[in-house]
Amino acid sequence: MALEAMACGVPVLATAVGGLTDAVIDDVTGVLVPPRDLKQLVRKLRMVLADETLRITCSIAGADRVLARHTWRDVARSVERKYQGLLSAPVPSRR
Repeated sequence: MALEAMACGVPVLATAVGGLTDAVIDDVTGVLVPPRDLKQLVRKLRMVLADETLRITCSIAGADRVLARHTWRDVARSVERKYQGLLSAPVPSRR
């Protein structure tokens, strides 16, 4: 959902886990917070809501990042590479 929001020009506030750490560049394309840190989440949310410049720059940078790295063509190529890797992987023998 972060990439979809970024593609729409919506500033993203996300937990710094998994693929979100690749999709969202902290304070550039959005804001990352540590997992399970409610105080940081509230602090960062207030910061984003109060800072119009941050919201606008994250919106622009986020949309640009999606267009540069996550087009449907890029997604299709990535999925194709995954399938090719699975198809060419050796099949484990059963004993």
